[in-house]
Amino acid sequence: MNNKKELTLNDLAALIEIKGTETKKDLAAMETRIGKKIDSSIEELARMTAKGFAGVDKKFDAVDKRFDKVEGGLENLEKDVKLIKLDVEDVKLRLDNVAHRFELQEMERKFEKRFRILEMKAGIKYVG
Repeated sequence: MNNKKELTLNDLAALIEIKGTETKKDLAAMETRIGKKIDSSIEELARMTAKGFAGVDKKFDAVDKRFDKVEGGLENLEKDVKLIKLDVEDVKLRLDNVAHRFELQEMERKFEKRFRILEMKAGIKYVG
């Protein structure tokens, strides 16, 4: 006797249905595993991105502090320049007065010399 049974179309359909169900279950399980891996990867990427932004924030804070220092230094320099300008103006005024006094002293010497000559010609004695 031959133990081999002939496959009928119904037998073949049943096998395809069983294999199809198993394949669907395998695909669903595989989809779940892949989905979990994708979710895990996305979460890891989000953590890495957040960590990177936190580092950038710290750097910006440091840069802001440095700019604040620079701005403070510039404000002090501006004040110092204003004071120096006032001092220079004061020195100019003093030098102008010194030059003016020097000119007056020079004129006084010239006039004294001329007066002495005139006094001598007029016979007046200089009492100084």
